Amino acid sequence: CQELASRAREHLMEPVQESWFAYLGIEQANIRAALAWLLELQDSWRGLTLIEALTWFWTSRGYLHEAAQVLANFLTMPGATSHPAHADLLLQAANIAHWQKDFAAATRHSEAALALFRANGNVLSIGWALRQQGSVAIDDGRLDAAAALLAESQSILLEHGAPWDMAFVPYLQGRLAVARQQWALADHLFVAAASAFEAIRDFEYVAAARCRQAAALLRRGDGEQARAAYREGLALAQKLELPYWMGWGLSGAAALSAQARQPARAARLLGEALRLVAAAGFGTLDDGVAEA
Repeated sequence: CQELASRAREHLMEPVQESWFAYLGIEQANIRAALAWLLELQDSWRGLTLIEALTWFWTSRGYLHEAAQVLANFLTMPGATSHPAHADLLLQAANIAHWQKDFAAATRHSEAALALFRANGNVLSIGWALRQQGSVAIDDGRLDAAAALLAESQSILLEHGAPWDMAFVPYLQGRLAVARQQWALADHLFVAAASAFEAIRDFEYVAAARCRQAAALLRRGDGEQARAAYREGLALAQKLELPYWMGWGLSGAAALSAQARQPARAARLLGEALRLVAAAGFGTLDDGVAEA
């Protein structure tokens, strides 16, 4: 299981990511059995090594409840703090808590990770931790703090990061623009992010960028352009089995149906969107459209 997860991790941000996500999905029963055995042995070292390779899969495919519980079990074991990936896993715990809308836990974990990265002089990881904190601050409504954190992280990631980090810059700036209700700017930034993610063939985040773009377009009153962006985002989300972005796409379809005076269809689509998101453990659907 460790060999499989480690090999998969190397490819999850590459053009072949879809086949590796599928492979990990097929092997989940074996991976769960391995983690249960390591938990019984209280083997924090091998457990955290395996978990480190799986967090991207878990968050992408909606295994958030499971991921949070497994991380909590192994991070509190004796010897966990001496694992070389301890700080990285604290950052992953922050990411999972953020997806679950537990902003206090996300901030606490990311601050602990950032302190360790600073102590170790790990510049790239400092950039990642600052980015995580900026992302949480957007959703928590601390927009000035978010802007400062993102600016600091971007200065690091644009110099030291990978192409994926570069693509994530306009994506997060687009989210900040949405929070400030700067709809035209958000549209521009999400188009740039979708193009950048498509260039590196990360179609999960192409779906994410298109869904966020569509929601911004809908909120500024541009229903037709929103429909086209939702259609692209939802098609990718369904193809890749991404429950969160399927929820966004269906929520957008519900809003467009409501505008077309089709209340029964709108209610059915929104109900399915909320069901998908809740079942995957993502907390609430925070697209700014479902509430309307």
